[in-house]
Amino acid sequence: MQAIINGYAKLLYGDKVLTKKQLATAKEQLETISKLPKVLAIGVNKDNSLVLHTDLITITPESKITYEIGHFQIIIDYRTKKSSWSTILFINKDRIIADTLAHPNCKICDNNGFGIPCLGNIEDLMYEALRSRNFVLAAILCLRFLESYHEGHDAFGYNINVWPVYRKKE
Repeated sequence: MQAIINGYAKLLYGDKVLTKKQLATAKEQLETISKLPKVLAIGVNKDNSLVLHTDLITITPESKITYEIGHFQIIIDYRTKKSSWSTILFINKDRIIADTLAHPNCKICDNNGFGIPCLGNIEDLMYEALRSRNFVLAAILCLRFLESYHEGHDAFGYNINVWPVYRKKE
């Protein structure tokens, strides 16, 4: 756990020598993120990006039918410029729909299954959270995004009905 705290502290404060207070803040924020609903595990990868693993994500649109979207790995990297295309990646660990969708609002961008989100009206807030290194807010926004559905007519947010209907395990 200490290695994760140290890696997360580097995300927050850079590569400088860390104080005890900074390490305590990093630990507190990691604990907050790890207690968010749907977060199963948290870590920092070798590129110093925050990585979250989620429980099963489902979406219930206005039709009142609940769809099973999948378990996700979320990669949050603050180092890139203002572009949701490269700062947040969503990897659906269960399925890809129609060879292109990791989520109803997230297209696959490469053979690794990295999903590019269409963040819509939360893109500016997400950028501000990343710019200020507010990873708690960024994690909350990512989880809310995964549990949302934008009914649209563009490449994102269409055909929710192609996802499997959620069947509660007994």
